[in-house]
Amino acid sequence: MQLGIWVLAAVILILDTADAGSCQSRKRTLSTTTTARKTSNAPTTAKPVFRHDFRKGDQVIVKTAAKLAVKGKGTVGSVTPGQVLNVAAVNDRWLWVKTSPPGWLDAEDVTSLRQHVQNLTRRGLQELANRQFTAAAATFTDILKLDPDDTGAMMSRGEAQLGLQHDGAALTDFESVLSFNPRHASALGGRAKVLAHRGEHDAAIVELSLALRLAVRSSEKADLHQERSDVWLAKRDFAAAAADREMAARLEPQNAYRWNS
Repeated sequence: MQLGIWVLAAVILILDTADAGSCQSRKRTLSTTTTARKTSNAPTTAKPVFRHDFRKGDQVIVKTAAKLAVKGKGTVGSVTPGQVLNVAAVNDRWLWVKTSPPGWLDAEDVTSLRQHVQNLTRRGLQELANRQFTAAAATFTDILKLDPDDTGAMMSRGEAQLGLQHDGAALTDFESVLSFNPRHASALGGRAKVLAHRGEHDAAIVELSLALRLAVRSSEKADLHQERSDVWLAKRDFAAAAADREMAARLEPQNAYRWNS
């Protein structure tokens, strides 16, 4: 009987010790959580988890009008669609952006600037391929507003302007590309097209010949030979035109257009 009492007392002691340890563990967890919350002024939200890849230093562009918030202060400002922002810190779904005033912005309201430009570029090239020149020129203008040094967008907008027969605007774009890279073969070819449209055939031949010496890709060389052939035809030099057409076909034998043009 006495032995049973001792066993019962031991069991009670063990249970009390375990419960005390569990209590201490809960206190430590609560303390850690409280400390973590105190280190950030990001607002709390009942929204579901929003997964994203944004990191400190990223540039983002605002998709929709949104509010900036700071924990304890509520809304401190707002942002508008198209606004480009720099991410200074990340806390779950919240991005700290240094606007005036700075605040936390929901990651769901923005997209990566790089991805946005890539999407615009794909759209603009498709519009160009579909001969939707007005739309293409507008799309590449939007890209250049975000990155004025994007020579690819300059070149493509120049092609769209040529399609619209806006030779002056096209020439401005091609010469802007050449100001960044004087050996840009496609920009030289674009400038030659403008010269040819203006009836300056000899100057166009000079530009195209220089572009051919600088071109690297076979497809680019084929295009330039085709363009120079058109200028030779305008000058009624049929032998030179035929030679350039044949060279274009040899460079791209799989392209039926080269053989049938």
